[in-house]
Formats: sequence, structure tokens, C-alpha cells
Amino acid sequence: MNFIDKIRFPNRNKKNEEYMHWLSSFKKKKLSILLKNIINDKDKLSILVSNSFIHENGFYKITLFEDIEKDMFLRMHLWFPNDRGIYVGESDIHDHTGKFISYILTGRIKHQIYQMSNNKKTKYFKYDCYPLNDKKNILSYEEDIFMKCINTEIFYKNEIYSFNSDIFHTVNPLDRIPTATLCLRIGDKEIKNHTSVFKNKKNINSSKTPTLLSKIKVVKDLSYIITVINNF
Repeated sequence: MNFIDKIRFPNRNKKNEEYMHWLSSFKKKKLSILLKNIINDKDKLSILVSNSFIHENGFYKITLFEDIEKDMFLRMHLWFPNDRGIYVGESDIHDHTGKFISYILTGRIKHQIYQMSNNKKTKYFKYDCYPLNDKKNILSYEEDIFMKCINTEIFYKNEIYSFNSDIFHTVNPLDRIPTATLCLRIGDKEIKNHTSVFKNKKNINSSKTPTLLSKIKVVKDLSYIITVINNF
């Protein structure tokens, strides 16, 4: 049995602190071993590549492993700036179908929380988002709505933050370097079967197929993360 097969997700209905402790255990050596095991295991790498794509909010979404019965996923989110040091794409306001706990591996993250507002200065178009499969969603326009930011926090390398499924938020990198987070997703499908996304334009493509990541690209990105965590 290799290292990956020994990993077990925590039980459901734990306190937030216990989930944070489990996620933070993947510091340096443990995470480095995990990523090297994936790269060197052809079968696991093929599965990982098939579940890796560029998310419409501008990051690379890589699912490291999952437990379907517990509805838990361990994912890596990677943001890469272009040649001018600018990130392409910015997060739409959205919520999730479960709790997320994120551990910052490199860079800084700006996390903003929003709520509906009577202030009619900032209008968005609300879409309900239903999963068609693991990579593709169907968007259904619901209504015009006004939103306002009620909280902004900056999170730094080695810090952890969390949010529940009822939070409307955005997540954006701040530094002109590759930024990475390790994310534990704890699903809540019995309560929520779809998410909501708030866009600043209407008449968007209601069913867009994401760009998949190649095996070469995934191995290169995971190798970069191994180098970063081993050097700091």
C-alpha cells in the first residue's frame, strides 16, 4: 500500500478546528510525498489529470483524491499570472454546495464576502448553477440583483480560512507569482443541489465546457509546488 492509499479523510460533522488541523497536517514533507506519489503512479496520475481543468474563475482546479461516500475532496487550486504578471480572469461572486477549508501554500489570497443589498449602485445578474457532471455546469438565469461587499480579509502563506455553503464570496490572488491553495471540500448535497453565481453581464453561455489540463501541464505544476514547499 502506497502513501496515497493510507490517507483517510476525517469523519463528517467535526468541528471546524478539527478539519483545519487535518488540512494543516499536509505541510512540507507530507504534501511533498503525496504529490510525488501521484506523479510516479501512472494510474492515479491519469485519474487526477482527467479531473483537472481551468475553472472559469481563473484558477487551475486539481482534485488530488476524494471519498465519494463521505462526499469529501482534497483539491489544489493554482493561479498563474501571465507574462505581464497579471492574472487572467477574476472570481465571480458565488456560493458552494458544501463547506470549504483552504490552506495557503504560496502567495496571498484576498477573500471577500457579499450580501444582497438595497443599494442600487452595483447590479449583478444572478444565475443558478446546476452540475451536469464533475466539470460542466448548466447556468439558469434567475433575476437581476444588487450586492455589496461586507467583509474583506487578506490571507498569507501558511494561513487557513474557511467558509460555509451559505456564504457568497470571491477569492482572488494578490501577488505577481504563482499562488496555490490546498482545499478540503465537505459536501452538503442533502441540503443544496446547486449553487448561485452573480455575474456582471447577461446572456452568457449557459453551458460552457472547461479547458482540460494536459498530463504534461499537471506534472509541471505539481513539480513546481513540490519545489516551493521544499525550499521554504
